Amino acid sequence: MKEIEKIRRRLTELMAKYPNRFIGAIIGFLAGLLLIVVIKLLGFFGALFIVVCIGVGFLIGKKREGKD
Repeated sequence: MKEIEKIRRRLTELMAKYPNRFIGAIIGFLAGLLLIVVIKLLGFFGALFIVVCIGVGFLIGKKREGKD
């Protein structure tokens, strides 16, 4: 249980420090998931697509923050 609490605390710190990156990554994840369900893309390329969408969302959030 202590490990879960450490992870939760670290995620909370990161979300407070980089809120737009987290929001962008979550939106990218949801958009990727939705598109995969809609077009019924399965397997490796489906997983790769989700990762790319998360990355794009993260980068958009990072750019909105104006931080490196």
